[in-house]
Amino acid sequence: MEASQISARIKLARQRKGLSRREVASQLDVDVTAVAAWETGRYMPRDAHRAALAKLLEVDLTVLLGQAMPSAMLSLSATPVHGSQQDQTLAQLTERCQNHLTIIRIASPFATVKHQMREFRQVQANRILDRSLEVRVMEIFYSQRRLQETISNIFRFEGCKYLVKTFAGPNNDVLPGVDTYIFDNSTAVLASYWATPVMDERPLIEVAGEPFASFAQEHWKEVWRRAIPLNPAGTHDLSALCDIALELGVSEADWPQFVERAKNFSVGDDVPPLP
Repeated sequence: MEASQISARIKLARQRKGLSRREVASQLDVDVTAVAAWETGRYMPRDAHRAALAKLLEVDLTVLLGQAMPSAMLSLSATPVHGSQQDQTLAQLTERCQNHLTIIRIASPFATVKHQMREFRQVQANRILDRSLEVRVMEIFYSQRRLQETISNIFRFEGCKYLVKTFAGPNNDVLPGVDTYIFDNSTAVLASYWATPVMDERPLIEVAGEPFASFAQEHWKEVWRRAIPLNPAGTHDLSALCDIALELGVSEADWPQFVERAKNFSVGDDVPPLP
């Protein structure tokens, strides 16, 4: 069996027990970086730790590290979320997220509205700035304002784990779509997009468990690999963003001023724009 499959089982079993990596490390008397390595597939648990790990996670050792995947570990959970709870749900999941948050914004014609998902935006900003969370965003731009928001965040989070890519240039044909927020490749919130900034009545669903986690991880890897970097390696090389701005109607002469305005961009409630 591939190391990636075993690491996914270890992580899923730990999450099902409600344990943190640090708690597992403490119980097994290993460093927390070792547990992280087991769950990312960098290396597998040593023989001396395997039985203790299986016992702690209450999973048969042959299941945890062998060929068979029990139906309980293959189960999916799907919980409807009312649109009015989107901000709170996303904020709570961001607080619990251990490594990285992946955002695929299929349709974003509206700039961040004042007070919209304020709690989620604040939690994200705090965790990006303290470097405890990597946030990766896939975006399609529909307006100059949304482009300015992204530029604003690129400067705000310079040197932090904040990366933006795009799959296409500006698109004026705004169609209903789904925004996707994936937390540690294990839990996701799928949020319907409608052609209005009003969020309360949009259908949402929170999804977790295998095989969704494996699908999300493989899907994201391929999407991210093929996309165009907008702040390569976290820098503010804005050349690709300049090309988008020109397509959105910003002139070359106005581009420097456009960037300066973006640096000081504010949505009016002292919280950074939505990544």
